[in-house]
Amino acid sequence: MENPSDKSRGKYLWVLVFVLLIGLCGGCSSDSAKKDSESVPASSKTQETTEKSKVEKIKAKAEFGLGKVSLNDSLDRVHEVLGKEKKTESRADGSTAYVYDDVNVIVTNGIVTTLESNTDRVATIKGVSQGDSLESVLAAYGEDAIKSTYENLQLYEYDKPGFNGTTCRIRFAINGNQSVEYVSIRQLSPDSGTEAEVGEEAGAEYVGDTVYHKNATIELLLRFHLYITQHRLHEAYNCLGPDLQRQMPYGEWASGFENTVSSTVSNVSLTPEDIDRVVLTYDLTATDNPGGTHYFKGTATIVLAKGGWKIYDIENR
Repeated sequence: MENPSDKSRGKYLWVLVFVLLIGLCGGCSSDSAKKDSESVPASSKTQETTEKSKVEKIKAKAEFGLGKVSLNDSLDRVHEVLGKEKKTESRADGSTAYVYDDVNVIVTNGIVTTLESNTDRVATIKGVSQGDSLESVLAAYGEDAIKSTYENLQLYEYDKPGFNGTTCRIRFAINGNQSVEYVSIRQLSPDSGTEAEVGEEAGAEYVGDTVYHKNATIELLLRFHLYITQHRLHEAYNCLGPDLQRQMPYGEWASGFENTVSSTVSNVSLTPEDIDRVVLTYDLTATDNPGGTHYFKGTATIVLAKGGWKIYDIENR
């Protein structure tokens, strides 16, 4: 016959075993949960950083876009969005302009580095386009613009951090009606490696944050004075910009070189004023017959126009 105390003791043992099993499982579950809780934040943190980086890149591309194209887009992306260009133009700094009806897309080493509006059908991310008022520009971008004058236009420019340590400049050219003549967005500082290679291949010089094509501007000045020495005055006159030609009609200008024997430039130095505008200073030795030899200190402003670099102002003292 079974002893009642033995039976009770057996039940107690089973209960004790059950409790121990639950405790062990709970411990395992707790350790597992602890490990999971430790691993999840690290994973979430990495994902959060990646997503934040993506968002920042998207915002940057949007901020430096004009219409459907942005700085730092690839040429393939440009063709995908805009299709075949109307024409291409080689620029003196080694870049290529892909010309569309609404926008010029300037590409360097396969990457978009400048955008220029041609119509009011392309706008910045803040909705400013050609024809908008100066008040609209200031309302959208603020009063702290970099202000300068270029020919008959007032330039309002805004510099912002760009891609990979670069600086991007948004320009609004304001005409006499106090409205936007054109919009341009461009990358000023060189990308790591990419822009440096372009500069070296094109014979460019880095000045501050901007790539300037030194060889082309100095070569223009030297060629201008060589044409004068050779009495190829029509060719020399074609080196002048349209505004300067309007100020000095060809006949009046050419008459000043009737007695010229030679016009020689030396000791040229370059000072950049913008990506498409430089000032050259130099020594000029001019020999006339009659008249003899005279020495001058010269200054020439060279501007990148549609037809290439042109002399927009020149003075010899």
